[in-house]
Amino acid sequence: MSFRFFTLIILLFYTNSFSEIIYDKEIIITNTDLEIFKNIYKNEYGNIISDQYAIKLYTLNIKKINQISQNNSFIRDDIDQIIEFKFKNQNLKIEPVRVFIFYNEIQNQLINEYFKESFNYSNFIEISQNFKNLKVGLSLNQCLTIEKVVDINENTNFLNKIYDFIKDKNKIIKTEFNKNSYEICISEDSTKYIETLLYEYIKEQTKSDLLKYLYS
Repeated sequence: MSFRFFTLIILLFYTNSFSEIIYDKEIIITNTDLEIFKNIYKNEYGNIISDQYAIKLYTLNIKKINQISQNNSFIRDDIDQIIEFKFKNQNLKIEPVRVFIFYNEIQNQLINEYFKESFNYSNFIEISQNFKNLKVGLSLNQCLTIEKVVDINENTNFLNKIYDFIKDKNKIIKTEFNKNSYEICISEDSTKYIETLLYEYIKEQTKSDLLKYLYS
């Protein structure tokens, strides 16, 4: 779903909805707030979450934002700048959008830290079990032309080379295949496919760290 179309949905929620308070324990949440938060979550992650789980995430993030605001009065301005950059719409500087953006930024930070400091080849092998029809090209001239196409599921000895590429995309990866030396060429679509699996894997690995941070 495009940001333009999605922002329209959010604005329609706010202009055409009668808001009813559904949570009132230190933090007030209306049914409109909750629906907007759930819809953003679904749009970004592709998952539908329950009202109960959405309220839990919403309240934890609001409390954390308020806690940080005591030491950093600019936290909401920082979040609003991200909203303006991401959605290109000043009118979306509303609480449920702020809450989700904060949650998403913290999650991405934890994912990036895990990837840089903890992600290893064993993790990558675990992810590779989910590869479906993943192919790479073999080239003799810096990927200008492809000599052969190799199915990774049938040639798992290429996995260590792909792992090197994922950890450092500037690295030229080569391999010996049928007594010839080839450069391994990974398409943009294949790279995005691997990165999506990697992101979902690390998101699950850091789930407890995220909740621990929000509860702290």
